Amino acid sequence: MYIVRQQQHEGYGNVVVLERQEHGIASPFLAVQQALKQKRLWKESGIKGIRLLIDGQVMTTAQAESWQRNEYQSLPKCQECGSLLGEEVYTHQFCGDNLFCSQCCADQNYHENMEKLKDEEDSDL
Repeated sequence: MYIVRQQQHEGYGNVVVLERQEHGIASPFLAVQQALKQKRLWKESGIKGIRLLIDGQVMTTAQAESWQRNEYQSLPKCQECGSLLGEEVYTHQFCGDNLFCSQCCADQNYHENMEKLKDEEDSDL
């Protein structure tokens, strides 16, 4: 999760900070869009020299967009549907290390695994 806030930084001046936090914006794409919006609104109010500060680094818009793609790739996703995993995850007895975003996804994957096992048993006969 991420938070976005405006801040007066002693080294960089006016910055829009994007930080990881336990609660907040779930997607890095939405967080970067919120940061860019905050920067634009702050600039429209007459503030000059506003910078984006992500992971303690000043970034350009292009760098922030690259960061959001890399950040998204690094986040854990549901094995069944590919959604980002939240705080609560689901499993089943055949899933191994795989995690699921909902009981529905876990059940769907369980049923697929059961069908594969039945097919393997049928082909062995």
